[in-house]
Amino acid sequence: MTFVVAFRYGRGVVLASDSRAVSGASAEEVRKLKPIYISDGEGEVDLAVVGGAGDGAVVKQSFRDVEAAFKEFYYAAGRHPRGGEMHKVAEDIQRRLLARYRELRSLGYEPEASLIVAAVDGDGNPYIFRYSGGILDDRTEDGYAMVGIGRDTGGVLLLSLLGYGPEATWDMGLLALFLIDAIAAVNPYVSPLAAEVDSLYIRWQDGKVVMGPLEPEAFQEYKQRAKKRIQLIRALWQLAETCGEEAVEKALEALKSAVEEAKS
Repeated sequence: MTFVVAFRYGRGVVLASDSRAVSGASAEEVRKLKPIYISDGEGEVDLAVVGGAGDGAVVKQSFRDVEAAFKEFYYAAGRHPRGGEMHKVAEDIQRRLLARYRELRSLGYEPEASLIVAAVDGDGNPYIFRYSGGILDDRTEDGYAMVGIGRDTGGVLLLSLLGYGPEATWDMGLLALFLIDAIAAVNPYVSPLAAEVDSLYIRWQDGKVVMGPLEPEAFQEYKQRAKKRIQLIRALWQLAETCGEEAVEKALEALKSAVEEAKS
């Protein structure tokens, strides 16, 4: 299994995944995010990012279907999807996935795969699409998507406890890394984020779609900050046990007031 998360962040989408693949008693490190791009003679044209969880072979085949849908549109239109065209590409992906899974079932094989597809259209609008068993779950109003075992063993719960909402203006790169590392601490099937290539940020920048992993320095900074956030949450709980909730609340309110006063 695996754990992949995606958050809408500014005019883009940040994705991160663990890198552990478990088969029986053995485990190996694999990349679970695939950037989709083409070369048009003038350079690289970034199209989308796809991440997946489930049967490794089926996930890789599904990645090819996602790649084919985006490339086919670009070659036909000569540009990125715009407006409602992005939803048409998402529906085309669903059609391709369902056709593939029907073929596998006809051979007596039950496919197991969940996907997250992230893209930015030609107007700079970010999109997140989630597929389960090939079926499109087009609920992007929450501003995030998760797939894999980590979703069911803490991902959604942690977001709820943190008070996350689509209107949040947090650092979503830090949040994505925090979720993976926090869940990896309690779930042996999920590994901590091990390298910057396990994160990608696709976004609208300087009038075009671009994507890439975190820089090594930024990745290490995020790792340290995520570790510190976990320690702070534990310390807050311990303070509430020692001093009581009201005392902690008053101290936090005083800190909040001091911060707001400093800003004014």
